[in-house]
Amino acid sequence: MNRAFLSHSSKQKDLVRQVANNLGKASCVFDEFEFESGMPIFDEIKIGIGQCDVFVLFLSDDALNSEWVKTEITEIKNLIECGLEKRFYPILIDKSLDISTDKRIPTWLRKYLLKPISEHFLITKKIRQRLLELRLESNPIFKAKASLFVGRQDLFDQIETKIYSVTDIKPKSIIVSGFEGIGRRTFLKEAFLREKRIKEYYTPIYITLDTKDSIEDFILKLQDSTGENTSEYLEQLSQIEYSQKIEEAKRLLIAVKNSNEYVFIIDSGCVVKPSKQLADWYQQIINSDEFDNLFTLNIISRFRPANDLLRYNKDIIYFNVSNLSEKDTEKLFVKYYSLLKLDLKSEQAQEILLVLNGIPSQVHYAVERIKDFGIIETLKKKEEIIDYGETQVYYIIDSIRSKGKFAFDLLVLISNFDFISY
Repeated sequence: MNRAFLSHSSKQKDLVRQVANNLGKASCVFDEFEFESGMPIFDEIKIGIGQCDVFVLFLSDDALNSEWVKTEITEIKNLIECGLEKRFYPILIDKSLDISTDKRIPTWLRKYLLKPISEHFLITKKIRQRLLELRLESNPIFKAKASLFVGRQDLFDQIETKIYSVTDIKPKSIIVSGFEGIGRRTFLKEAFLREKRIKEYYTPIYITLDTKDSIEDFILKLQDSTGENTSEYLEQLSQIEYSQKIEEAKRLLIAVKNSNEYVFIIDSGCVVKPSKQLADWYQQIINSDEFDNLFTLNIISRFRPANDLLRYNKDIIYFNVSNLSEKDTEKLFVKYYSLLKLDLKSEQAQEILLVLNGIPSQVHYAVERIKDFGIIETLKKKEEIIDYGETQVYYIIDSIRSKGKFAFDLLVLISNFDFISY
């Protein structure tokens, strides 16, 4: 697992401790986690640096006055001179510092584009993104799979139509519905990539919410709150007015926006409720002027929102992601097994394609089974691929059955028409 060395001054200990707790002991070297009691500190620092893929320097006035940090900066320069510049990741946490004029900052360090970040959850996100990029660079197959995408052109055309409209009202948030495994996250990331809002291999801030969650849970999860102050902060949230909670959520999202980050909520009934209504706090945030045409906050929903809500709320654009066409399913299947350099005969590939129902995750599952067990064994146990895809179909059937006998009878009726997809 990739790890980050966290270089900081003692006066920034509280902030860096929060970042370290968010990352976890397995993903970072932090003095309170790692350094041995009684050992020379500089020896421990050199060992820590050697065990890490990324050296994170927390830049602040205190850090530049710290003798230990000055020593660590010297070690960083040695790394860069050895051609390991990608391992260095500076983060400015002090708004008072002027990078361009402060004489304590070495000339070679001033070339880095640094915007001040003070929220620990955003610092954590930046470090995780850098670790991911390095992991992708060292694993070409993993990297290629991360960019594997086919189909959905009709949805991308709809996005362009809605974003590039002559009307004065520009959308601020996207809601994407569909069941798990259909490719909602991949579609939304690809849409952002095509609109040049993100770089390749970017990972948004993912938050999972369900019917039991509220705006307090959103605020806590947005901050990746796993630290020791979580219960105290939750107590403070519970005591303030609803309008103040919305302002706190907006404050955090403005910080997200200013850091060029995006939030994707994986929603199972909190934002888009089973009744198809939208959470009031989400609508109040989206309708704010601070998020004009920025798509800072977006929803990947299990449920479809009501049409009348979307008709009158022009700040939101909505898409439903359905299963891939047969042609796109075949294209994804061929691309993936070619990527893994699997040797399949045409008739074998056709036999697998017959049991695929257009769910991208099922295609991935089928190809990975071929890689792990071989095509002969996979063909002997095709029912496992079928079962994987049908799990999603059962979910749809159960969902419709819960709406009453009339809805279920209607499902039975339309299933008899050939032009209806699975």
